[in-house]
Amino acid sequence: MPRSDLHALLYVSDSRLRPAEAFSQLQSIVEISVGKNAARDISGALMFTEEHFVQYLEGPTSALRRLLLALRADERHANLRLLIDRPAKERVFGPWALAYYGPPDFVRAEVAAAIEGGGEEAKNRLVDMMLAFSAAGRSSRI
Repeated sequence: MPRSDLHALLYVSDSRLRPAEAFSQLQSIVEISVGKNAARDISGALMFTEEHFVQYLEGPTSALRRLLLALRADERHANLRLLIDRPAKERVFGPWALAYYGPPDFVRAEVAAAIEGGGEEAKNRLVDMMLAFSAAGRSSRI
C-alpha cells in the first residue's frame, strides 16, 4: 500500500459487556477481528479496561472508514470517541493484525485523562502504553 494512503485511528468507547460475559466476548472479538483485519490490511491494538475499549488502528483510509462505521453500529459498546484520526507515515503495530491487552487496572487513569481533555499528550500516552505492552511481550502476536 502506498504510504500516502496509510491512516491511523485511536478511539475509546464505553463497554456494554456484562462482566460475566466479557472474557468470552473479548475472545470472540479478537478471533474474528484478526482474520478480518489481516484481509483488509489493517493492523493495530486493543485494550479493554472492563469499562472502556481502547483501540488503535492503522491501514488504508477506505478500510478504516468502513470499519469505523461497523464499530459505531456494534452494540457491545457505546459513546465511541475518536481521539486520533490522521494520516500516518508508517505503521507502529505492523506485525499485529490485532494485539490485545486484557483488563489492566492501571490503564484506567490514562484512559480517563485522554477522554477528559488531557490533550495530545494524554492521547499519545495511550499509544505509547500499547507499544510498551507489545515490546514487553504482554500481547499475543497474531
